[in-house]
Amino acid sequence: MLLYNLESGQAYLGACLSNNAAIFEPLQAVHFYDASHQNIYMIMCREMAAGKTVSPVTLNQLLDDEPSLQDIGGAKYLARLAGAAVSIIHSPQYAEIIIELWKRREIIRIARESIEGAGEDNDLDDVLNGLTSALHSVSQSAEVGRGLVHISDTLGEVLDSIASDEPDTTGVTTGLRALDDSLGLLRPGQSIVLAGRPGMGKTAAALGMAKGAAKAGHGVAFFSQEMPRKDLSQRLLSDVIWSSTAPIPYRDIMRHSVNSFLLDEYQKFRLKEGVNNIKNWPLFIEDQSSMSVAGIYARCQELRHRLKNTPHSLDIVFIDYLGLMKSSGNHKGNRVQEVGELSRDIKELAKRLAVPVVVLAQLNRGVEGRENKRPILSDLRDIGEIEQDADTVIFIYRDEYYLKMEKPSDDQAEVHQAKIEAAENKMELIIAKQQNGETRTRYFFSSIENNVVRDMAHG
Repeated sequence: MLLYNLESGQAYLGACLSNNAAIFEPLQAVHFYDASHQNIYMIMCREMAAGKTVSPVTLNQLLDDEPSLQDIGGAKYLARLAGAAVSIIHSPQYAEIIIELWKRREIIRIARESIEGAGEDNDLDDVLNGLTSALHSVSQSAEVGRGLVHISDTLGEVLDSIASDEPDTTGVTTGLRALDDSLGLLRPGQSIVLAGRPGMGKTAAALGMAKGAAKAGHGVAFFSQEMPRKDLSQRLLSDVIWSSTAPIPYRDIMRHSVNSFLLDEYQKFRLKEGVNNIKNWPLFIEDQSSMSVAGIYARCQELRHRLKNTPHSLDIVFIDYLGLMKSSGNHKGNRVQEVGELSRDIKELAKRLAVPVVVLAQLNRGVEGRENKRPILSDLRDIGEIEQDADTVIFIYRDEYYLKMEKPSDDQAEVHQAKIEAAENKMELIIAKQQNGETRTRYFFSSIENNVVRDMAHG
């Protein structure tokens, strides 16, 4: 077995040069086999620690006098590294390969030294202690996780959390009490799918959840693949200033920029108040279309860097929506497989970022061929392996939407109107899958024209 892999080193360094957010913190320069790779990585880390951006151009200037780099091609080699870059979301896997091979080389080196030590006139206990200590150091070096932990330690943590009077800060609130009660907050590493047909209010629900998290102080990254950030901001503003007696629909806010006489002075005052409420929330919106999972990972790492010296951190990610994301291209022509790959990568994204990721998904119109149009888990199977990858699946359903589309006969008109009134402003969030809890339906007040989703009196 080869104890080095130059291609992994090149791919990883290329990813870091292409996007500095690819740096995998447990990896150190000494872990590289190749001396030039060690020098490149050492200087990259030093420059980034100083808050500088590193690229093939800037790095070439720094390494201009470095013989080991010039021997392998200088600027051309750096450009080649950038060309060999892997996706940023996969760069940690290459770093782990580099670390594992370094550990193997270290074990062999330690074993050889121990053999020499045992063959000389040395105290055997000293040789054994030295061997044990050296091997332990290697096993602990660059560890990403905690390794195997005894159950008693974990149970101790559970008891501590039960005994503590401090509130639970490991989860992220949605701002919807009934949903939080059912889900027990959104946890780091979870993949949550919010799915429904067009017109159900997926964006309203997601933006409302993002608002609830940001209002509570959680750092939120909202990736909108379809809607411009200005439109999202206007929807959010309509939600924040909403009152049942004097709502301002978001379409009126949008149209006001064209017709300045649409809103009166009091409404303008309320909008300004709303802006003042929102502007200090840690809510960040990206509206670039057709983003890949790797691109979202890179943006999140950049945001983490921006928030480093602030009271906030990145706590939750929203993606609106799955069907508009860019896939790897490995399954061109097979959208089901493309979406399946995306859903697996989104789960990996949640684990890598150690935050909950809420992704919206649009169901196909097969749902509408049934008398009962409420979605069920099997509806997800037509659009990829979302069901098996997600930790939680929530369907959004509004009976009002379908009832208003129906055309009853004259003798059923009164009964039908009564059904519409009973379903008016009612949204169902159907928790169809939850790894750590029950499946059930929770009911919420909704005003889609105002982008509003609220708890009902009896949830």
